[in-house]
Amino acid sequence: MTPIGIAIGWSITKIPDLIYAFCMSSVSGAFIYLASSSMMPNAFLDYRDRWKNFSVFLIALCLITLLWILENHIYQNDINNN
Repeated sequence: MTPIGIAIGWSITKIPDLIYAFCMSSVSGAFIYLASSSMMPNAFLDYRDRWKNFSVFLIALCLITLLWILENHIYQNDINNN
């Protein structure tokens, strides 16, 4: 972590929720794009394991989506109970 990154992160916490959500989703999307574009071509170079690698990728994607849904469900229950 650099002081510039810390300053940017600290300043983002002081902005309205809508702008914060836009910034976080933009950065998250860029991170996922960069990670996928650098890893995916290497994973599919070997044609013998192409379908196995794709299956593992889809399972991981489903797992992440399931965790996201579970987190939203738990968060909504916490709001309703308080």
